[in-house]
Amino acid sequence: MDVFDQAFRDRQMTLVYSGDTVVDSSTWSDSALSYYWMGAVDWLRRHYGKDSIYWFLLVSGYRTYRFLPVYSDLFYPRFDRSTPEDVQSLMHEMAEARFGDRYDRETGVVRLATPAILRDEYRGIPEHRMKDPHIAFFAKRNPGHPDGDELVCLSALSEVHLTRLGKRMFRKGSKLFPGGR
Repeated sequence: MDVFDQAFRDRQMTLVYSGDTVVDSSTWSDSALSYYWMGAVDWLRRHYGKDSIYWFLLVSGYRTYRFLPVYSDLFYPRFDRSTPEDVQSLMHEMAEARFGDRYDRETGVVRLATPAILRDEYRGIPEHRMKDPHIAFFAKRNPGHPDGDELVCLSALSEVHLTRLGKRMFRKGSKLFPGGR
């Protein structure tokens, strides 16, 4: 995890970057990662005195991409709304600065030199999951995901932009990380 400021629309944004997140499948039904993550983000928000923190992430698995619509109502890219031009420019700028020529501006995908590839039983997307429009969109935008290609994404992680479940995880997680400034 990396925290940094980025100029955007004549203001400074605070972003949290995360790359690959591999979670043991035996814990998939446990929400601890979600509320610890939200709590840590809220602590960072308070620590840096910000109203909002944005999540700049790379996604090579549909399970991780699915976190975006489950927890936030403001994220890109997405199936039901075009990425605003200025937001896309910001995503390009950050991805190019961090990944150089490994980032493909046309596709919005990063191809790492040594990608983290899931074990065979977790690679790909089960056909029944393709009925979810978010997952179908992810598969179309990042067809190389089974080989470790990473889709560049951006999400707002401020309480005002969280879904009802996101707000619940945020409140629960915030109790784990008191203090801040």
